[in-house]
Amino acid sequence: MDRIVNPVIGEEVTFLATSKQSNGVVTLLEVTIGPKGGNPLHYHKRFSETFSVLEGELSIQVGKRKRNSSREKLPQRH
Repeated sequence: MDRIVNPVIGEEVTFLATSKQSNGVVTLLEVTIGPKGGNPLHYHKRFSETFSVLEGELSIQVGKRKRNSSREKLPQRH
């Protein structure tokens, strides 16, 4: 598995399955984000994202709606 580490913010991305490996079906990543870390607001025109929280809590914003999710309380699709 390939892994990328951003030394500035400490974020780690591990590629569990790539689009090439799955014949274009899915890209599956495991991302480790530190406290207060994450991406600026953005959107994708060509694909959707689904999040599963394995540990801790993740804040997700879609439009003006914000959600906090944990392992016990997962969002459906975003």
